[in-house]
Amino acid sequence: MNDDISTARKSRKITKNEASGMIERVSRVRKQTENLFAKQGILSAADKADLDRKLDNVANQLCR
Repeated sequence: MNDDISTARKSRKITKNEASGMIERVSRVRKQTENLFAKQGILSAADKADLDRKLDNVANQLCR
């Protein structure tokens, strides 16, 4: 997703601040995923759905 954000930024579809915010949100989701997996050894369906929703929000913002 970071590549998509970078491409959108280069094509000036989003601002530098928007791109930075999106990259930060994706990084947080990635870190949350790593932490949950390290703690639980598996991602529950609820956790996965929550993380997917967060990534979908970023993707939807990108598609505007």
